[in-house]
Formats: sequence, C-alpha cells, structure tokens
Amino acid sequence: MEIEQKKILSIVVPTYNIQDYIRKCLSSFLNNDLLPLIEVIVVNDGSTDSSSSIAKEFSNKYPQSFVVIDKENGGHGSTINTALKIASGSFFMVVDGDDWVDSFALLKVVKKLQENNHVDAIFFDYVSEIKYKDKQKKRNLKKVFGKEGNVILDDAKIKVTNRIVMANTIYKTSNLKSINLLLDEKTFYVDVEYLAYPLTTIKNAIYVNEYVYHYLIGRPAQSINKNTALKHLDDRKKVITNIINYFKINKFDYTSKYLKKSYLVILASVTNDYYGILISAGNMYFEEIKKFDLFLKENDIELYRFIGKKFMYIKLSRIFYYNTFIMRFTYFIDKNFKGLKRLLKGD
Repeated sequence: MEIEQKKILSIVVPTYNIQDYIRKCLSSFLNNDLLPLIEVIVVNDGSTDSSSSIAKEFSNKYPQSFVVIDKENGGHGSTINTALKIASGSFFMVVDGDDWVDSFALLKVVKKLQENNHVDAIFFDYVSEIKYKDKQKKRNLKKVFGKEGNVILDDAKIKVTNRIVMANTIYKTSNLKSINLLLDEKTFYVDVEYLAYPLTTIKNAIYVNEYVYHYLIGRPAQSINKNTALKHLDDRKKVITNIINYFKINKFDYTSKYLKKSYLVILASVTNDYYGILISAGNMYFEEIKKFDLFLKENDIELYRFIGKKFMYIKLSRIFYYNTFIMRFTYFIDKNFKGLKRLLKGD
C-alpha cells in the first residue's frame, strides 16, 4: 500500500467569477515533482459563473493535490479563513485565482521548505503582469535581503518602494493558527491584514531569488481598479484602523527592528493609497483626510511621523493645515516626480 506523502505547502486559491482565468492558474501547478508536495485548496466564494466546475476538473483528476470548497460569498478574507481551517501543509500560501505561478520556481521554494522546516517565513520574487500595457515588471527582493538563503531580518532594507507583499510571502501554517489569524470578511484590502498580523511570528526566514508568482494587474473587478477603489474607500480605512488597534491592544514588543519597520511601511503604503484616492476623488473628500490624519496622530504618533517623513504632500499638507490647493498640487508633484524625490531622499 502506497503511503501518502505529507504535504509541505498548502495553497489557497480564492475564487470568485474568474472563469476566464482560473484554468491558467490551476494548470500552473501541474508539475509532476511539485504535485505530491502541495495541496491546492480552491475556495469558491459564491461564484455565479463556471469557476467552480472548472476547478472541479482538477480535483477530479488530481484528488491528492486539489480540493474545491463551495461556499456563500463572504469576500477575499473569508476564503483564506476557510482554507486555513483545513490546511494540512506545514506552510501556507495565497495565490489568487486570476494569477499564476512558475511551477519550477515554486518547486525550488518547496524544496527549500523541506530542508528548512523550522523557518517562520520564506520570501521570493514576483512578476507584475500589466494587462492593459501587455508588459511585465519584475519585483525583486535582492535589495531588501541581499543574497539568497537565510536572512538577518533586522538588517532587511524594507522601504515603501520595496517591501514584502502577499505575492512574495509564505508563512508557517502553525504560526498563523497560533495567533488565530482571522481576516475581515466582506471587506476589500485584507491582504494588508494578512501581511501585518503574522509579523509578530516571524523570527527567522529564508529568501529565494526566484520569480515564483505572476500577479495580473488590469482586470476590471480588481480591488486596485480606480472605480473599485473609490467604491470601497471605507474598507481601506477599516483595515488600517483594525491593524493599528490590533497592535495597540496587544502591546507587542518592538525590540525587533524588522517588526517595527515592516509595520510602519505596510501601514504607510496603504494610508498613502487611501489619501491618494480621496484627493483624486475631489474636494468633498479632503475633510476626511484631515480627520483621519488626526486619528493617526492620536492613536499612533510614530506612524503619523513616519508617513509625514516619507510622503512630501502629507508633510506639506500638515504644515498648511490641509489646504485643498496645497494638498492637490503637492500630491501631483509627489506622484509624478516620485522617482526624483525618492532618489534625493535615498528611499
């Protein structure tokens, strides 16, 4: 009797009405050396198209490696919560159903996990696939961690312009369960929660210089789409507030430079996005920027100062007491000349 091999990596594939993309995603895992080492958990979040039936073609053909869960719609966070409950792999990864992986690069990562099952996280590189421009942009972490292998987390050169994201991160499953990771449901932008909450569990990690993940940009229903982003403004605000409160209530020890810097960078980035959308939406939203900025000042003064240091338009807006003309003009300069500004600031 053949003994089933223990799964090294559990991969959740959140799926909602992506019948035109899901086959490419799931097919990207079909590597004979990789399949015995992974479990792919497709969580169908109440799709009304053929997404689930396409996914079940894979679970029927490869039952040892693919499983499909159909559930009522609960949002991106609910799919990750659902998968984490049943994940049997030692490590956990999220691959959105409209994205895909390089199976050979992922195999190298999984082999590293086999050899180093004590690590809390493993980081790698990814590729942004920009659909509307039909081009790629490679996102490399060598400037963050240096050479491949074990990394000294406190020496990581994490910046707003070069940071860890969901697409280049794998966590130890037991760590996620130990903090009872539970992402907000029916809420956009929970990838920020997924990055922030487990920070406290990462004591050691490995970097693999391989382009594992291919992240599709430009699909109309994506959360980064301008119209979608404006529609879900409150979700972005909610996520930022939740993370601030989580770290404030739990009073984590910030002796780890990596934890502190990662926390600041993650929240600075999403706050900048939030302010940028409000500014682009028109003068009626400028009062909200003022209110939320004062909330940051009262609830996390270090984050408040960090954001002012990293983004010129926020710093000047505060100096001129959130004058709408100053805010709009300096945001335009900050956004369109950010390359020069970052160069001058050394960021």
